[in-house]
Amino acid sequence: MRRLAIVVPLVLVVCGETRASLAVEAPPPQATPEEAASQQETRQQSARVLSLKPLQVPDVGAEQGIARLSDRVYLFGDRVDLEPPRGEIVELDGRTLEPTGRLVRLVDAAGRVVITHPTGLAFLPHPDDASRTQCWIGSTIKPSLSPAERALATSTGHAPPARAELVAVDFESCLEQGHLGGVIDHTVADDLAINGCPPTTVRAFDRPWVATADYGDTRPTLRLYDPAALAAASRTSEPAVCWHRALIGPYTQTLTVVGSDREAELVCVQNRTPGRGWRLDRATLEEVLVAGRIAGCPSRRTVDFIFGPPGFDEQSELEGWLPARHEGQRDLFVIATRGPGLLAVLWNIYGPPE
Repeated sequence: MRRLAIVVPLVLVVCGETRASLAVEAPPPQATPEEAASQQETRQQSARVLSLKPLQVPDVGAEQGIARLSDRVYLFGDRVDLEPPRGEIVELDGRTLEPTGRLVRLVDAAGRVVITHPTGLAFLPHPDDASRTQCWIGSTIKPSLSPAERALATSTGHAPPARAELVAVDFESCLEQGHLGGVIDHTVADDLAINGCPPTTVRAFDRPWVATADYGDTRPTLRLYDPAALAAASRTSEPAVCWHRALIGPYTQTLTVVGSDREAELVCVQNRTPGRGWRLDRATLEEVLVAGRIAGCPSRRTVDFIFGPPGFDEQSELEGWLPARHEGQRDLFVIATRGPGLLAVLWNIYGPPE
């Protein structure tokens, strides 16, 4: 792996207004078609699913993603089987992957829905008490459409973009009481996001950030938000909230970071086409931020899952991924399906695509 000399003041890509001592740069242009074809040819890999085991998790509904905090795993999804629909978070034991019995209904104390469609969880020390955890929950708010508008969107494949919000909560209190009543610290409109946002926590340039990314293929962008500024803002487009951004690949559902420090690897959990397919697009996080785009990064590897046993649908919609942490465990994949959406998967690299 080629090492990069990182001189932070000279490479920051800043969203918002100019701040003293920091140069404001626009993201570098996307790679040319020739560069993109070359990168794909040399760094794209195919993966083969060797076996998969569906894991039945009650109460989560249509799974949307997965996150880890210490020795616990949190699966989140939409309870579309309820009226009105609501989001829920279910806690699993990190070793056994069995539900602990604790879950959070994303409603207030009166049962009114606060978040219908959760898209990510970003965990940070709580600013008022470092012994506790603050969680930024991503929320996608789809526009209300008339029957005629809905029919037009279905026929054309072009629906109006969704809005995104980031909701900060005291996470221990949520788990203790099972809902969001009285524990919401702050809510921010992520107006920089395009068609939703999947927050996660990353550490880069020796400090933590709340990271989100766009879904779609029109200059999709990774953004790093300053947690303190985020907690004081009403919109992410306000000055001093977004400090870094980088162009990434299309159709990112959720984000995961593997490793730590300057070797930390950003993994964009993606679809290969809109709403279909399994792809992990990965590269060293700081390398991506310094370059301002993932295209062309020497560490970049794009892994497409295209082979598998009976029961593996390569066209299913991948929503989330967590690497195995304990010996004997498998990686966890989350897909959109009518059946169990949490899968324990054994897989390997098959080789470059033909």
